[in-house]
Amino acid sequence: MPSDTNDFSPSAPEHEPTLPRVLVVASVSGPEIDEWRAAGCDVIPNPHLDKDTLENAVRDLDPIAIVTAGVAVCDRVMSAGKSLSLVIHRGSGAGAVDLKAATDRGIQVAHCPGVDAASLAEHVIALLLACDRSIGVNESTRPCASGLKGRSIGIVGFGAVGREVARRALAFGMRVLAWNDPPIDEAFAEMGIHPCEAMINVARLCDMVAVCIPDGDARPGLVAGKFISALRNGAILVDTSRGGTVDEGALADRLRTRSIVVGRDRFASDAERASFASLPGTVCTRNSAADSSEALESYRTNALRVLAGFLRTGRAPSLLNGAGSADAQYVLLVRHRNEPGVLSHTLGVLGKAGLNVEDVDNHGLTRSQTGVATMHLQHPVPESVLAEIVADPRVLGATCLAPNTSRAAAAKLHART
Repeated sequence: MPSDTNDFSPSAPEHEPTLPRVLVVASVSGPEIDEWRAAGCDVIPNPHLDKDTLENAVRDLDPIAIVTAGVAVCDRVMSAGKSLSLVIHRGSGAGAVDLKAATDRGIQVAHCPGVDAASLAEHVIALLLACDRSIGVNESTRPCASGLKGRSIGIVGFGAVGREVARRALAFGMRVLAWNDPPIDEAFAEMGIHPCEAMINVARLCDMVAVCIPDGDARPGLVAGKFISALRNGAILVDTSRGGTVDEGALADRLRTRSIVVGRDRFASDAERASFASLPGTVCTRNSAADSSEALESYRTNALRVLAGFLRTGRAPSLLNGAGSADAQYVLLVRHRNEPGVLSHTLGVLGKAGLNVEDVDNHGLTRSQTGVATMHLQHPVPESVLAEIVADPRVLGATCLAPNTSRAAAAKLHART
């Protein structure tokens, strides 16, 4: 007997739900790929991509996120993907990610701050020892090692890496001085560090210097020629900061006088490294300061944490281009019944009044029958606008607070309880 054409039975969907694609431009292991997929994404690893081939890969795969360990992610790459919403740099700072281009396109950029600090600090100490003991130093002029115990070391940049260097230097029995902008008096005092008000005093007062400027604070020539000239004869300088942070011309000129020894790790190319290594009194490593099993494991777990947070909430932790709700002057709290259209109504009223919401968060209360929306704005919400918001029967109340201004300036209205 033919079935009734109007009698429809449930059937399986034509297509399985599509998982968001994540393009990982780095070497990853099989178990690591399984962890990423367990977080709810389709992982596509390709460590062989470069800044040129990455653009085509993004265009073909249209990932929602890119994870890079140093490969450049430029505006051209970002424009190739329609769905691209997040770039994760497996390291501190933006690396080779064009932060301005990402921000202009509304793409979040996250990083893994401080996870390689211990590895970098150990490399600084290793270079100090190599320079002092003439291990691998090109044309060393040091007659004998001076040793680290009892010597003074100056640390330029007292971020996560600088602090780890200080701890290790103290363990060697060294006298530690440091400069940071702005000064971190509490950290200096807590660790027994002697602060230097001017950077050049580090060069004048210390036997050894470690330049540990975080990438986010680095700029070309920050450690200028005057600093290089002020270094003591026989001084050791170790530089693991971003290339160009130390005036390379002045550094080369001083090295040619054979009056200092320099250890460096970060170079833009093999050719640049070979050129620098040809100077007398140099020891160079191949951008390997952060290469340790401990650092690589920390990169892995932190990148996964960032991705999981993004997939769960749409907002990645450890953002480099996040404005932050602290920047907003006013907070609007909207208590509401958890029904469709409440937020749309509220945002519509604010938009009609010319008020832009910088940040919004909505969470349900017990059993999610009601909820609270928190919105951050740069301008106060007039009482007339608050009244229009609470005119909707689904809204239980609205309050505008001014946490960054005087309490008297806050506009408050509690309507309908």
